[in-house]
Amino acid sequence: MADSKISDLTAVTTPADTDQFAVNQGGTSKMETLLQVRHDLVQVPTGAGSIIIPGLAGSPDIVPSSPSGYDDEFSALSGWTTLGTLDTLNVTDFASHVHIKRATGAWDVDGIYKTCPSMASSWTVTAKFTDYFAAANYQQCGLMLAEASPGKLYIFGPLYTGSAAIYSTTWTNRTSRSGYESGVVNPVLYQYFRLIVASSTNVTCQISRSGIFWTTIFANRNPNFTIGNVGIAITTNDASGTMGTIVDWIRFT
Repeated sequence: MADSKISDLTAVTTPADTDQFAVNQGGTSKMETLLQVRHDLVQVPTGAGSIIIPGLAGSPDIVPSSPSGYDDEFSALSGWTTLGTLDTLNVTDFASHVHIKRATGAWDVDGIYKTCPSMASSWTVTAKFTDYFAAANYQQCGLMLAEASPGKLYIFGPLYTGSAAIYSTTWTNRTSRSGYESGVVNPVLYQYFRLIVASSTNVTCQISRSGIFWTTIFANRNPNFTIGNVGIAITTNDASGTMGTIVDWIRFT
């Protein structure tokens, strides 16, 4: 097509994550999509100059320049399968977050999952749990590993027992918990959770307040099943109160 001035082009009515921009990076012309910039874009009135937010460039929340195909920034909700029953599952209540909630108490696990990366080599999954709410004892949310069915489950994340704590719980199936392990008791709100999956018999669990410095809570644990799925889980257990969480993103390396 012939060259045209930008001012002569048709204006975009509804921006899409796949919209492309031409950028100059270190003297090299490259392409960038709206998805890569939209979550940290600071818009100012025309002529108002720019805004500098100290530390923003080092934020762990910035979308990776080379994201994994398994990553999800939750600007949309697709590619996930629901485990059990959820009363709320959407990405519209809170922009760029998935909202997961179960309002009925029962001794079970509910959540979302998808096929995990190949177990032929190690991989890591990290998620930011922006907030979570437990109304009664033994309610938990966190990262979940599961059998391919899924059948057996392994969950790592905050669990409420009169006060907040970080636990791993194991389940024979989504309605039968088989064990648990307590880590940090009475923590501040940890938002970043990570599972380093070396193999189906070797999983390390880490937490971080900042997403920069990480603390290992459980090292080299054996979930005792062949891992086939990964996801986000909540457990209301036998309490009658609501359990819910909002997750900003989940990423894989």
